[in-house]
Amino acid sequence: EHVRREAIRAVFEARHPDAAALVAARLEDTSALVRHEAAFRLGQTATVDTLPALEAALDDPEEHVAGSAAAALGTAVAVGLLAGVAPARRAASLDPVENLRAE
Repeated sequence: EHVRREAIRAVFEARHPDAAALVAARLEDTSALVRHEAAFRLGQTATVDTLPALEAALDDPEEHVAGSAAAALGTAVAVGLLAGVAPARRAASLDPVENLRAE
């Protein structure tokens, strides 16, 4: 159990390109502590590919695992919303007629 938790941390700290997918698989681990660690780490770097696994983890029988999955999903949604606000505000301030002429 301890080794699997440390492996999750190491994969993220090494910035492994497949880190999110590798860690998402640990949401199915037999240890609640490992599942908790996986959900927590995915909250730091959630990708579109990991969202279904996090959503499934909301039904985990251990409250701290489900809570970490909920927090991870909340973080992913917040980051997505914030990433869209700046371009949307910029687009809203442009003159559509002038932009169409430019293209």
